[in-house]
Amino acid sequence: MSSKGKHWISPLKGKTYEEIYGIEKAKELKILRSNIVNNLNYWKNRRHQEIFENKCKFCQKIFISKGKKRIYCSMSCKARDNNPASKRKGKTLEELYGLEKSKSWRCNNSIALLGRKNKNPNGWGKGGYRKDLNSIWFRSTWEANVARILNHLNIKWEYETNRVFLETCSFLIDFWLPDLKINLEIKGSRFGNKDKKLELLYKMNPNFPIKIIDDEVYKKLSKMYRNKIVGWE
Repeated sequence: MSSKGKHWISPLKGKTYEEIYGIEKAKELKILRSNIVNNLNYWKNRRHQEIFENKCKFCQKIFISKGKKRIYCSMSCKARDNNPASKRKGKTLEELYGLEKSKSWRCNNSIALLGRKNKNPNGWGKGGYRKDLNSIWFRSTWEANVARILNHLNIKWEYETNRVFLETCSFLIDFWLPDLKINLEIKGSRFGNKDKKLELLYKMNPNFPIKIIDDEVYKKLSKMYRNKIVGWE
């Protein structure tokens, strides 16, 4: 008799579980025993499963899986790959899907965000269409207000039409002023990795025509124009 069999039979000494432990406790012990046996069988079968080498569709990472081939290395990669915003790869939604489809996607995204509290008291990050600005989608209230200032001053502007390509990345500049031949970049309180991108830009081209509107500049502009412009946010 194997040691495994002795482990389970020797405590009984020719009696059933019910005779030794009672009906209720015997049920618990039998369930525990079946779980342990099933677990051992699972790992036995898993040892003999075929091993596959896969390449993640999203992050291109090489990873190993057992039993079957897999497309993604993690659930986060799967979610990000199925998200329309993650498929841009340096392009806007309008360039990828056209005006109508991108507008419907942005509207659905705005509806999904309704009712959520904005953690930033300055209003940065409130994306949406502005009817007074030709129904253009702006990523934040700051960018929308800067566009209103430019309209108030009769300065022609183009929103997110100038993309700068760097050594390892690219970024989309907020405003291009064709008459003045200068770029405007709105630097909010949560500027993220654009700081690093601007450093790369200045290294590649120190004389690049760009002006940064940061917190201090925006506050000065807000004091000057918020009571003069209708629709200020």
